[in-house]
Amino acid sequence: MRKVIIPASICVVVVILLLGFIEKPISNNSADKASIEKSAVVDLKAENCKEFIEYLEKAGFKIKAITKGSDMLLKGEVTDININEEFINVYEYKNSDQMDGDLKTIRSDGAIVGNAFVDWVYTPHLYKNGNIIVLYVGENKEIKDMIQKSVGNQFVGG
Repeated sequence: MRKVIIPASICVVVVILLLGFIEKPISNNSADKASIEKSAVVDLKAENCKEFIEYLEKAGFKIKAITKGSDMLLKGEVTDININEEFINVYEYKNSDQMDGDLKTIRSDGAIVGNAFVDWVYTPHLYKNGNIIVLYVGENKEIKDMIQKSVGNQFVGG
């Protein structure tokens, strides 16, 4: 009898160990899938002007106009975005060195940007990520929240 019990016990232990290494299938329950998808999603941020505009559109903002050019404040190529008569300026840089140079010229309260002293009508809000600096001068909470979600926390502003 002992001759049978020992090999049987060994087989049971081996089977238990092997079961621990077998991958279990993911449940087909939609609630389980949703929680898995949410935990697997990485919070990606806009790193260029095109991605930022896509975030605006996905968030449901109606863009009235987009113009490109340059201005006297910062050296990046500026894109002015008009949303319901409010403007967002996106400065896009060719490389991080160029952007870092401009970042060094911005005072923490936003009163000095580049070589200019700026008397803002409203509090300036500046955000940065990737190769862009986003400037919004206004108090629309919905716009500020959207910029924060799509670019990241502001580094200048109230």
